[in-house]
Amino acid sequence: MKSISWLNQYKIIRQFILDSLEQSKVYAKGRLLDVGCGTKPYKEVFADIVETHIGIDYPSSISANKENKNVEAYSILPYLPFKNESFDTVLATEVLEHVSEPSSAFKEINRILKKGGVLILTTPQSWGLHETPHDYFRYTRYGLKYLAEKNSLVVVCIKPFGGFFSLIGQRFSSFVFYSLAVDKTGKGRSIFLRAPAHVLCMVFQLIFAGLDKIFYKEGDTLGNMIVAKKVCA
Repeated sequence: MKSISWLNQYKIIRQFILDSLEQSKVYAKGRLLDVGCGTKPYKEVFADIVETHIGIDYPSSISANKENKNVEAYSILPYLPFKNESFDTVLATEVLEHVSEPSSAFKEINRILKKGGVLILTTPQSWGLHETPHDYFRYTRYGLKYLAEKNSLVVVCIKPFGGFFSLIGQRFSSFVFYSLAVDKTGKGRSIFLRAPAHVLCMVFQLIFAGLDKIFYKEGDTLGNMIVAKKVCA
């Protein structure tokens, strides 16, 4: 599996997401739809597994993505501009929290999935506000299970992203980085502040990730990944 640098202020959460997708790719197949794809950061994970990898993103990102050839279509959940049973796999990473009608989103995903198709989805359980004002919900494993089953998807597995210490380490790392390396307008500060910020992030994340392995306790987690299957048309 690939490894993300410990100097990255989001090392803990991004490594959990990447590792979970590496583990879940065995369920992927055929035509894959990447919902909220951005630059398709996980395309390589599924490259040898799926036949096609189609990206769809929010209409508001058109200007930002005008040079991004990874986006093939623009729409917003719970509306996907595709025919019934068009895809074998739907991938949605860190998107569901920005959807105002999550149950309708699961229903729409079910509609475009072929029988036997799978949804691979990650979403935060504990995280700060981001991409406001379109930041609506946080999800426990039970909430995700409820949404999947309510919309006729069978849960294959649910994987949490670490425990209490990973949660604290990641949130503290983010706080330190944006306190030292970024000013109030969102611009990066001098390299003389950014460099030590990255080092501090590395130290904090290494310590807390290590503590999480020793004192892991299920319940407090950064987020969850769910794999769910459409078993009937």
